[in-house]
Amino acid sequence: MLSWGKEERLRLDKEKTEKMLENRGLMLEMKAKEINQKFETQKSLQTEADLLFKFKSLCNRIRPLRENEQNFKQKNK
Repeated sequence: MLSWGKEERLRLDKEKTEKMLENRGLMLEMKAKEINQKFETQKSLQTEADLLFKFKSLCNRIRPLRENEQNFKQKNK
């Protein structure tokens, strides 16, 4: 049988280890939430960038149409 001192030391070590593991688990949860938030932000920014690219592309197609319309109006004056 273990002596009282050894038994007490093992109990304290076990409590210390459990507390450390609990703290690490909480830290990992916080980091996971942080990573998830960064992912959501990046996804949102990517969607916005895609929309801006499509808008620019659309503007590039509209500009020649406007120029053609203005040329047509000038010729028919």
